[in-house]
Amino acid sequence: MAMERMNFFMMDVGVVDEKPRTDPGGIQLVGPGGRRVSCLGSKKGGIHGNTQLGRAGNSLSTILRPIPPSELGDPCKNTNLTVLSVPGPYRSGSPGGPRAQIRSGQPPRGKCIMVLPRRPTHRQKASNMYPPSRRLVPAVALTGMISAVVGLGHLRTDDGDPLALAQSVSSAYQQLAAEVGPSVVQVKTYGTVRSRRRSLQEGSGVIIRSDGKMGTGVTNYHVIKGGNEFRVCLTDGRVLEATEVGHDKDTDLAVLSIKAEQLTAASLAPEAEARVGEIVLAMGNPMGLGHTVTSGIVSGIGRSDLNIAFYEDFIQTDAAINMGNSGGPLINLNGQVLGINTAVAITSDDNGLAFAIPSRMVRRSVDDILRYGEVKRGYLGVENHSSWRAGSLVEAARAKGFEGVSRIAISRVTADSPAAQAGLEVNDIILTINGVRISDQRSFRTAIADVAPGDRTTVEVWRSGKQVKLPVVVAGRE
Repeated sequence: MAMERMNFFMMDVGVVDEKPRTDPGGIQLVGPGGRRVSCLGSKKGGIHGNTQLGRAGNSLSTILRPIPPSELGDPCKNTNLTVLSVPGPYRSGSPGGPRAQIRSGQPPRGKCIMVLPRRPTHRQKASNMYPPSRRLVPAVALTGMISAVVGLGHLRTDDGDPLALAQSVSSAYQQLAAEVGPSVVQVKTYGTVRSRRRSLQEGSGVIIRSDGKMGTGVTNYHVIKGGNEFRVCLTDGRVLEATEVGHDKDTDLAVLSIKAEQLTAASLAPEAEARVGEIVLAMGNPMGLGHTVTSGIVSGIGRSDLNIAFYEDFIQTDAAINMGNSGGPLINLNGQVLGINTAVAITSDDNGLAFAIPSRMVRRSVDDILRYGEVKRGYLGVENHSSWRAGSLVEAARAKGFEGVSRIAISRVTADSPAAQAGLEVNDIILTINGVRISDQRSFRTAIADVAPGDRTTVEVWRSGKQVKLPVVVAGRE
């Protein structure tokens, strides 16, 4: 059944709710912000009564009674529905207003239609005590959202009931929260300020390794920065001491060691796992509210130029992330850590923007810190032209068939460096490093840093009208 609703009516009345069982009225109209507008009485199984609609004392007399579902069309098959039709517009603050009418059959187009739940009779089952509109509409809305993201083919129930589908999705979320939640911790950082122990800041973290006696947790560097004493709070109520193993301020990551038994660890997702549009959960302790879970999708990948860290390759998400979420995990539907939440809206106008460090960078930083106490990154040995000069070289190259997106051109090659030994030359336009496409200075830095010192890789450049691939053995950055 197609229901047409005038804006004034939805604004003035809002949603329909059911009163408590102790109230014989059975139906309640709730206005904007949850403000109660009116109550309708019930008598002899039917529904009738008068009500006040609007905010300025303007009344609208209503008489309600059930309309057979056959008169409303096939989509409406439940007799617990009542249709109220209001002919013509009615605005708050205007004197008077039209009388409401009950119309048999399909109401004419252009009228204000509202579907109200009727209180069940004593013969109806207890399962029908809640209005179908309240049970069905959220399920249909959730079904539509899920259909757009993953397709209904993956989420079908035997009877095709939208409510059952919504409940199955809800159960999946609950299971994820229950499985991953124990690995998420609240991190409290303490330091000495003017010879006194002070609480510096709080954030979140996630345990990613545990051997039964010791756990390894990861958080943001800015969560523990300046601290010399750390506490982690677990979901089971335990508050444990933690020690810093090391940190990497260039990616805003830090590793903590937690000495305790029976620690639950989450697993890091495989590299390049994040996909735009996939559903994710953000877990952490925003505003000091312990063990909070929010949901959203991956809005983008490979985000950089945000001036959050020196090396940037962020996952963007619209999952609600607030102060205190920093260091907590971004979880996929497999229960794996896609990334570490690190930043929220850059400005006050950027609502709905949040970013996470991808699991690839997390794994690399954690492994190096545990092995070396620091992160070892690759070094190539070149300097690049300014954006203006590089732009001129790119435009000249386009005249010779260049179609790439890179604006990185070499201005100097350091003697005896890996670049010099590989044969890189001044004015080479760098296209890819280790198969990663280069577009700007940040992507260039990140691609080189991702190559471990001593590893062999390939640098592809544009030179004199053609593409050239050069093998390079990357050195370590000192």
